[in-house]
Amino acid sequence: SIYRKWKIEQEIEGLLWKVDPAELLGYNGNDIIPSPSKTSLVSATSLESRCGGQVFAATSQYRGVVVRIKELKFSKKKDVTRDTMKEMRRLREIRHDNINSFVGALVEPMRILIITDYCAKGSLYDIVENEDLKLDKMFIASLVNDLIKGMLYLHLSAAICHGNLKSSNCVVTSRWVLQVTDFGLHELRQCAETGSIGEHQYYHNMLWKAPEILRDPHAPVEGTFKADVYAFAIIMHEIIGRRGPFGACGFDEPSQI
Repeated sequence: SIYRKWKIEQEIEGLLWKVDPAELLGYNGNDIIPSPSKTSLVSATSLESRCGGQVFAATSQYRGVVVRIKELKFSKKKDVTRDTMKEMRRLREIRHDNINSFVGALVEPMRILIITDYCAKGSLYDIVENEDLKLDKMFIASLVNDLIKGMLYLHLSAAICHGNLKSSNCVVTSRWVLQVTDFGLHELRQCAETGSIGEHQYYHNMLWKAPEILRDPHAPVEGTFKADVYAFAIIMHEIIGRRGPFGACGFDEPSQI
């Protein structure tokens, strides 16, 4: 109907996914969660991992709820394409217990803030790397089951490849429920300024990438379903060995791997 088409157009243009800066409280690009102690994951202090190094997750208040902020910076003015707007509308509609919900985006000329649900226990990478946390078989099985359910939903119900699946993109709620995050919007993520990422972090980020993706310069930026399965296997190795994605291979530097 004409009304339905009009409504879809309004949603695409940003009435639903676009966040009003006035509603995003307590964030100016420099607000970082205070440094936690080693046992803080147990007491629900959050930190986020980026490319293997641990950095604290930026948060804000949005309509009375704590949200997680992912900042994408650009070296020059970035226009959001209509396809990206459509994707944001679609991401906002995805709802699943094991998917970290996309709340919306705040668009500025030189940066875009991706806003998602806040998860108090940090990332799976943080949990696996925290030697003070004991991971028994039941706990591991619960996390793995959550990851499987989240990825099955993305692949089968939403028909979306993650494209950047890794342990730091699996976040854990205050109730120890694992949720898959940082999927979609690949065109924006690829264009984002990455000059602040050092060589070590760059190669570390590649450890979850499937060999066929690394070898192919024309590989789809959104990844493939098979590459997601490869990344899932690397995460399993991380959880079981607790020595990193390639901890037992004999090489210390990610670039060597």
